[in-house]
Order: sequence, then C-alpha cells, then structure tokens
Amino acid sequence: MREEDFSKRELMRLIDRVFDDPHPGISVNLFADLCGISSHYFRDVFLRKEVPLSASLQHRASKAYRALLRGETVQKRFRLGREEIEYRKDPKPALRRETRIVFTPDGFKVHSAVRNKYDFRILRLDEQMESINGRRA
Repeated sequence: MREEDFSKRELMRLIDRVFDDPHPGISVNLFADLCGISSHYFRDVFLRKEVPLSASLQHRASKAYRALLRGETVQKRFRLGREEIEYRKDPKPALRRETRIVFTPDGFKVHSAVRNKYDFRILRLDEQMESINGRRA
C-alpha cells in the first residue's frame, strides 16, 4: 500500500522546519542522499527555492521524510568526520520532550508532551495565528 505524498506546500514547510531546527539530527547532504539527489540540487529546490519542486522529487522527499519520521533511518558519524545513513531493521523514532503554547477556542493553553523529534506537522503558534487571521502576524 502506497502512502499519499505530502503536498508541495506542506513538504516545503516541513523541510524548512527540519533544517531551521538548531539540532536537526541529519545533515543536508545526508537528507539529499536519502532522497536520491545531489546536495546542490536539494539546496536549490528546498533551501534557496531557486528551482521548482517536481513531482518525482516531491515523491522522493516525502518518502525520505517519512523514513526519518518513523525512525527507519539514522545518521551515523564516524572518525574523521565521515557520515552516512543507516537503515534500521526495527524502527526507533527519535523522541523529545516538548512544551508549547497552543491556541484553542477556549484561549491559549500550555501543552506538554513527548513527541517525535521530526514531526513538524503540528503548527507553531505563529502559524496558527496566521491561519486564523489570514496573514502573517
């Protein structure tokens, strides 16, 4: 069963959020390798936004992001700065504690939970306010 790819807009937002994180857990070069493209092309499409996102790259990047999200892959670092991606037999998602302010119909609430490190599908407070107001806050 093939899972649905992320929309182009959502995929661009998710990858921006992964690499905006101060400790992304994966380098740009290795994520590009996971997508099966060169790091220069990956940077042009996702980070610099100079090249449009094609349907095939959208599928590859969605698949790579899902593998990262599920914990099927992990970045290994070796001596002398060598890095590579390793596929795991048993997926182990990277978890972290998180406390965030969430806007609800009842007002603002503090939400504390343990969640997947790479799950950026949850909107930040500024993105929630933008969707309510219809413009950038």
